[in-house]
Amino acid sequence: MPPAQVPLRAFLDHVVEGFLTFDLKQLSGSGVGYPLLMTSFGAIELFGVLLSTETYDPQRSSGRLLFVDFWSKHLYPDRAQSEEVGGALYTLVRNGIAHQFFPKGEIIGVMGPRPWEHLTVNSSGQVLIDAHALAADVLSAYTRTVRPLVGTAREAEMQERLNDLNGDPRIAKAEGTLLEILPPSPAPLVSR
Repeated sequence: MPPAQVPLRAFLDHVVEGFLTFDLKQLSGSGVGYPLLMTSFGAIELFGVLLSTETYDPQRSSGRLLFVDFWSKHLYPDRAQSEEVGGALYTLVRNGIAHQFFPKGEIIGVMGPRPWEHLTVNSSGQVLIDAHALAADVLSAYTRTVRPLVGTAREAEMQERLNDLNGDPRIAKAEGTLLEILPPSPAPLVSR
């Protein structure tokens, strides 16, 4: 049975403008750094997928290329060498935090808020990322470049990319495994 299709508008309303926006704002108000960076970097990759004009195959497509595309064209289009910076940060921060919960190399997240130090190099040679500034920039780029495409000719293409994400056969297999193995909950489902 093919996976159920999630309507793009509902996904943007519920997941992006609900959960993601809430999480970024809550995390920005707390003292945490890596969860804020992880959420921001995940959003950048998601938005890169949604804006892609090519079919997304979760097993073969490059999240790095989609991340860099969104970073350089929509998040920081006016920064010098934006593609190179985005690619390097994907390798060091996105992969590091997503897989080991700490960045690779000598990257540090500046909690600040210290936006004047965002994406700079300090005197010790460490790259500084203001996690607060990044989160604000991600939300601004979404509002400016992704959401306005709803209701335009691009909406159908974005819906296809969302369907591509949800159509990964590994999802159904993993869900089936969990439903087969885990016992039923004794408590009724309560939504938040």
